Amino acid sequence: MGKIKELIKNSKFWKIYFCSICIFVCLLVIGAIFFSFWLADYESSQNTVEVNRIMSLFQDKKYNEILDKTDVVMTGFVSREDYEAKLKEAIEGKELSYVKAFSYDRFEKPAFTIKADGEDLCKLTLKKSKETSTFGFSLYEFDCISDFSFADINVVILAPETTTPFVDGKAVEDVFKQEIAKDQPAKTEYTIDGNKKIFRYEICGLLTAPENIEVKTSNGAIIDVVNNANNEIVARLSDVTINAPAGFEVTVNGTKLTEKYSTGQSQENKFMQYMLSEADKSSLKTINTYEVHQLIGRPEVVVKDNNGNIVECTYNAQTKTFDVGFKVFNFEIPSNYTVVVNGQEITASDTWKTEQNVKIDELENIPTEYFAPPVVNKYKAAVVSGELDIVAKNYNGDIVPLRYDSESMTYYGDFAVSDSNQNKYKDIAISGAKKYAGFMSNDISMSNFLSGIIKNTQMYKDMSEYRQYWYTDHNSTKFENTEAYDLRVYGDDCFSCAVYFDYWTYVLRGKPDFKQKLETNTRIWYVNRNGTWYMSDIEIFDREK
Repeated sequence: MGKIKELIKNSKFWKIYFCSICIFVCLLVIGAIFFSFWLADYESSQNTVEVNRIMSLFQDKKYNEILDKTDVVMTGFVSREDYEAKLKEAIEGKELSYVKAFSYDRFEKPAFTIKADGEDLCKLTLKKSKETSTFGFSLYEFDCISDFSFADINVVILAPETTTPFVDGKAVEDVFKQEIAKDQPAKTEYTIDGNKKIFRYEICGLLTAPENIEVKTSNGAIIDVVNNANNEIVARLSDVTINAPAGFEVTVNGTKLTEKYSTGQSQENKFMQYMLSEADKSSLKTINTYEVHQLIGRPEVVVKDNNGNIVECTYNAQTKTFDVGFKVFNFEIPSNYTVVVNGQEITASDTWKTEQNVKIDELENIPTEYFAPPVVNKYKAAVVSGELDIVAKNYNGDIVPLRYDSESMTYYGDFAVSDSNQNKYKDIAISGAKKYAGFMSNDISMSNFLSGIIKNTQMYKDMSEYRQYWYTDHNSTKFENTEAYDLRVYGDDCFSCAVYFDYWTYVLRGKPDFKQKLETNTRIWYVNRNGTWYMSDIEIFDREK
């Protein structure tokens, strides 16, 4: 009886045991199936899936589809054909791969660098999709392809509103307008409109650097541009000065200037009171100076006198100054000149002098023990009516012309001499320039050439270190179209002159028909020592056509 009970008891145990095992195995199977679905969902959600999809476009050389996924060729500044040719050149015959790249938000916008033969080709950026996977994993989709290695030229332009940037003659559309520039011009009490915004335009992925970048106003006027410290091209806002008789009405771009724009009495009074006729002096009024800042281009300035008549304004483009009812002229004159303006010798006193003893850069390499170089003094003279009657004399007392720059309204003394005295200097200049050419072509020995240069000058040092043997071997030379021009005589013992010629060399070894022309432009400075002219400095340059 006890054995039967024990057998029954053991039978229930095994039933429970085997049932437990079966349930456990079923749970394992179900868990494994669930895990496999979970794992598949996880793997399919990984961003590498999308990367591999894009990579297949590169591997299959589907250039059109690739270019469709980047906006750089849609700028209109690079043709699709040129871009495709560069892309084809960068890909074909190379092994493609990719690696993770830096991203400011690797979870929202992961980035990858696509490489060709291990070299960076472009950047691929993904973005997190709004949708999620079955199990709630984040999904990623294509965002953009950018930063092609063969198109790494970017242009950033900062320009005020109401203006339009142009790149190689093509207008930059608003689609490139990224944001308001961070560095806005500071507002001042003299600003007519301080609310104008400065916009940032960014054009990326250019194949070559633009040849011409301009910013124009709505009426087509070109605004000056400069490069800032960040290599951005910035349209420069203008600050203008207006000198007008007290009591006259001055408007700038339609805005009447009030007293807040006035900075006091003009410095021009000083230079006008000594000038010209008594009639002019009797008509002189007190001149006030006005300042207006942050204007876009040259403004429209209208001035009316006390009777409501419009008064002529003279504009100096260099100083951005409007002078009302009179003209102000500047003079930059060597210290060994005398200049008489309307009967007044302005170089004889400090009355008209604005700056003195300005060094002349082109004479910096002339040894002062042989020649005391002149300096430049600056003067200013104003007229109420009429023009200037100018008589200028150089160091030798010759009457010489002054060069006039209409933009800055400035007269320059350029060390001219009378026509009768030019030939003797030009002959020396031509002879020296030909000796230099002969030395460079190894037709004149170094010792011979150096004997005509003042020792301890930079020219002497440079020429003594030059090696002539590299020059093409030849057996004859010839000079053609020789011209000496732009003669500058600084005093009795120093002058310079530019010389142009075509320098021909003939017959290369083994090539009897060989000939070669070298266009040569030089300016050589000469110093007189004990009656002999020696070279002391030289400049090689391209002559403007």
